[in-house]
Amino acid sequence: MEEIELPPSAILRTLADITHHLLNGGRGGNEELPPPWEWDEKTPVGKGGLEADSIERLTLCAGINRMYHLHEAGIEDYLLRAKSIGEWAEIVAEGRKRNSKAITFTTSGTTGEPKPCAHSWAGLLQEIDFLQTLFPRTRRIIRTLPCHHIYGFLFTILLPLQMKIPVLDLRGRSFSGLASGDLIVSFPLYWRYLVDSGIPFPKEVFGVTSTAPCPEELPEQLKSQNLQRLTQIYGSSETGGIGHRTEPESPFQLFPHWKRAGEEKLLRTLHDPKKEEPVTLQDRLNWMAEDRFLVLGRRDCCIQVGGINVSPEAVAEKIGGHPLVESCSVWPGSQKPEPRVSAEIILQKGISPIPEVKKALRQWLRENLPPAQRPTDISFKPSSEF
Repeated sequence: MEEIELPPSAILRTLADITHHLLNGGRGGNEELPPPWEWDEKTPVGKGGLEADSIERLTLCAGINRMYHLHEAGIEDYLLRAKSIGEWAEIVAEGRKRNSKAITFTTSGTTGEPKPCAHSWAGLLQEIDFLQTLFPRTRRIIRTLPCHHIYGFLFTILLPLQMKIPVLDLRGRSFSGLASGDLIVSFPLYWRYLVDSGIPFPKEVFGVTSTAPCPEELPEQLKSQNLQRLTQIYGSSETGGIGHRTEPESPFQLFPHWKRAGEEKLLRTLHDPKKEEPVTLQDRLNWMAEDRFLVLGRRDCCIQVGGINVSPEAVAEKIGGHPLVESCSVWPGSQKPEPRVSAEIILQKGISPIPEVKKALRQWLRENLPPAQRPTDISFKPSSEF
């Protein structure tokens, strides 16, 4: 396994995505930001660019440092002096050369604060060595998602560098430029968009999907639009990829660097067979063989909406804190084709579910819950107390 040099141009793509994510979240999603694919190395951090104030700059630099472990090289403070995203990318590249041997990705969802998940570069490169064998005919990577999370980073940063092929960001762009040998890296909700849009694919175009369960009907629908093959990757921010399959009814095949260690755990071998790292799985698996399994569902009762882990209990608690609400129940809805959450809201004593009350609460939900957490099917009921 050879070391992969991470050039500033690749680092820049990750910084644009993580910066957009942090700024958008810090500003409550209420301010229009230019899309990250329009940013380049000259984009200023402050005036005329990101317009980041001193507090935001600290948040952004902390996020970049945590992801790329610049503190290990002792140059994290350089980020605060940088004037452009390009300068940030150069600092990260220097940190990689000096000492940074790990990278940290974060989880997303409603189970609490985002959880940091550190990975060694050696472990990521081990996975890339295998992934390139799954897609040997790939001539170009087509990305439709951010690359600061582990799935996007593996497939749209490291894989093209390993295979020495170009990357095309098609977010916000037309799919008319697809060509034979393209590998589209996406997630189930976006694949559903492509199906509903009826977009035909040229010959020899492949796809890969992860971040959430893939509906059984999607691969066949995409095949009818001429997609050559859709590969499903099962994994998590904590583990990286664990298994793969190309038929929706088939079990997942365990990646070669993993082996089963009981019903709930896996062991990962990092190059040295004597060195193994145990990992506790978040999902319940049905093992068909020692290296083949089906995914039964999460152990923590979360559901995935648009690739984001959503805790119905946490959503219910948040809605229940509204002054008009006495209590709230939230559960996985049955809406097709993509799962969402449903809710029953019991109003405070003396408040009736009149149209004005329903409208006010729906408006509050739109303003205070991100789309993945927002119930799409809501029933309003008066309090049972008299």
